[in-house]
Amino acid sequence: EQGVTQPAQIIQLLKMAVIKSLKQTGEAGTQKDGMDIAMVAFDTEKMKLEFAGAYNPLFRIRNGELEETRADRMPIGIYSDDGGKVFTNYPMDMEKGDMYFFFTDGFVDQFGGPKGKKFMNKRFKSLLMDIHLQPMEEQKAKLDEVIEDWKAHIDGYGNHYEQMDDILIIGVRV
Repeated sequence: EQGVTQPAQIIQLLKMAVIKSLKQTGEAGTQKDGMDIAMVAFDTEKMKLEFAGAYNPLFRIRNGELEETRADRMPIGIYSDDGGKVFTNYPMDMEKGDMYFFFTDGFVDQFGGPKGKKFMNKRFKSLLMDIHLQPMEEQKAKLDEVIEDWKAHIDGYGNHYEQMDDILIIGVRV
């Protein structure tokens, strides 16, 4: 609608719209709802992409190496340390065979396992490295299997761990 295609600009406009629609002022005692996001624009003809994120990073696996592009450490919504900061746009070259993952924090923050701990980023990265060469349907099945097994452990009250947050993982192979 506004002709904006850069992820950082889109996220910035979304942030301003959230602040306006929720009537956020940043004053003490007022609500500070917001959201995290990873946004990617792919140009497959030029083999380029642009990434911007509000807390949620982008992972690229290229030639067996996982590279993390960190997101800006501010949400979409009012932010106490804002100071007029804008989101960063990260342009990247793509190569055939690259695997890109962007995701919510629900998987890594899920409690479970034998010790009732969060899944965590290190374990998630290792899992993605283990599956990234598999066909996409097999990757999805493995991710589903792993998180269900993680939640299936019994907590201190004799119950399975409940899913606590949304879980979304998007994988794109070039």
